[in-house]
Amino acid sequence: MFPKTVVCPRFSCGDHETLFWGFFVFLPLQYWLVGIQWYGLFAILIPVYGFLFLPVRSALAGDTQCFLERSAKIRIGATATSSSNIARALMIRSMTRS
Repeated sequence: MFPKTVVCPRFSCGDHETLFWGFFVFLPLQYWLVGIQWYGLFAILIPVYGFLFLPVRSALAGDTQCFLERSAKIRIGATATSSSNIARALMIRSMTRS
């Protein structure tokens, strides 16, 4: 039937703090950067600093089983939410007011 494979859990306990940093620290920070009109850091916050910090934070948790798969899932989620239309709309709206 199906070959025997090792199936990883969706997220491990070590990823909870990483997800907290990604979605409760980096994302609100992005909206704050739009609010103070710091567009340079807004544009690179998650693609550069988030992508460096989140896997390091996950690795420091000590759980190395399926590390690359879990890190990739967290990165995809952070990328999808960082490129959200709300933050971009706020940015464009505040740029047109200037």
